[in-house]
Amino acid sequence: MLPVQRDKRIKQVQQLDLEDNMVGAFKSIAEASRATGINKTCIAKVCRGERKTSNGYV
Repeated sequence: MLPVQRDKRIKQVQQLDLEDNMVGAFKSIAEASRATGINKTCIAKVCRGERKTSNGYV
């Protein structure tokens, strides 16, 4: 039986408010997008440092 391979592209995401308080934690950008309604491209840009905030979150 082959071992289960985890997708290495998946990164955990923390949702922070503008005062750096943790509001939520998610297994992936896609999960964060589904739970918050924020576009996953916008979340990814914040994670990469291309944007400072998205929809009022850091």
